[in-house]
Amino acid sequence: FFLHFLPALEVLPLGTRQTFPLHPFAGTLRTSPAPPSGLLESGSNSVVVVRPRLQTVRMPSRRSVIGCLACLVCCCVLPLTALVLREVDIDFALDSVDLDSPLLASSSKEMEGGLKGPQDVAPWASELMLPLQCKPVFPSRVFYNRIPKAASSSFKSVASFLSQENGFFHESYKVYNDRGRWEEDEERRNALRISNVFGQDSKVLYDQHCRFINFTQFGMKQPTYINIMRHPTSRAISTYYFARTGDHHARDVLRDKLGERADWNIDDCFAHAEKCPFANSSHPAYNLMTIFFCGHHKDCDTVGPAALARAKTNLAKQYFFVGITERFPDTLRLLDILLPGYFKGANSEEYIGHRLNTNAKRGEAPSPATVSVMEKYNWMDLELYNFALVLFERRRALCVKDFPQSFSE
Repeated sequence: FFLHFLPALEVLPLGTRQTFPLHPFAGTLRTSPAPPSGLLESGSNSVVVVRPRLQTVRMPSRRSVIGCLACLVCCCVLPLTALVLREVDIDFALDSVDLDSPLLASSSKEMEGGLKGPQDVAPWASELMLPLQCKPVFPSRVFYNRIPKAASSSFKSVASFLSQENGFFHESYKVYNDRGRWEEDEERRNALRISNVFGQDSKVLYDQHCRFINFTQFGMKQPTYINIMRHPTSRAISTYYFARTGDHHARDVLRDKLGERADWNIDDCFAHAEKCPFANSSHPAYNLMTIFFCGHHKDCDTVGPAALARAKTNLAKQYFFVGITERFPDTLRLLDILLPGYFKGANSEEYIGHRLNTNAKRGEAPSPATVSVMEKYNWMDLELYNFALVLFERRRALCVKDFPQSFSE
């Protein structure tokens, strides 16, 4: 229909109100007295408008047939294509991110001193602009390489409940301590094993305590990555007390090994650093999130600036969503919106307050002096956490605007 009337350009004086005859079925089109934005030339009193050129209507014609075919494509083929895309994975890489940008790297001063406190946001993070959106997606495979002591047990439990309601297969790997860096052959074997799990159903959510795996380097389909991060100091404190007093099978063995040190609080540990490995900056509780997001690349063999840079890159380009433990209710609300095929219904009181594996016997909070030392040890995780927090808050702001009914004030 629209191809039947080829437009012609005409310059009209400002304020002109003109009626253009169109096809009999279309009525009339009137120009606005004010010029459309962007059409007015500088210093000109005229505006360019589109005047349809009258032609003799001959139905059917070649142009009419072409127009009808175009309508069929728009109305039928494209919706069918959208339905197909619901069953395939979507490439969530944010290709517009400049990997060489200083926004994905920190100054040497920041690297040496870390962030000043939990409330600080690094300057490069506050200036970061990424093309985040608040639109639901429907991948067939989701991988949650869960970080220990970051509400992972609670989140895994929510996913297990929702798997029954939303009709997806949830597989949780049973090996807990699997955090080391794999060589290429071992990474390939694990990628193949996990890919086989994803092939068991049309919708699969798989979780495992392990580092980021790059499936594409082995010619396999990359799953949709999600994760949850916790403030590094809180996560380290939780790790310390959970090992000594938490509900896990190795607790009694560890307490027997530690003797009287099993009842030390964190300040006691740092006061006797020569007898307490946790007071050493090389303890694996520190900067664990950095190596989880870094993955198995050779840069991740040693926790340092190269590992942090790769972790930021992976977080920005390979992860569809990274939640925040301290924003656990909003994390579930966002997932309800963004991944409804898996988390529809997560935005309910039944799950919002659902927390498991919390340590009721956790000890005293450390002193400010001890926290300051821990933050220096944990400076890479602090940078990565603040990086993720900025992205999370921006995504949340978008979804609050678009879906205000999904968020409680």
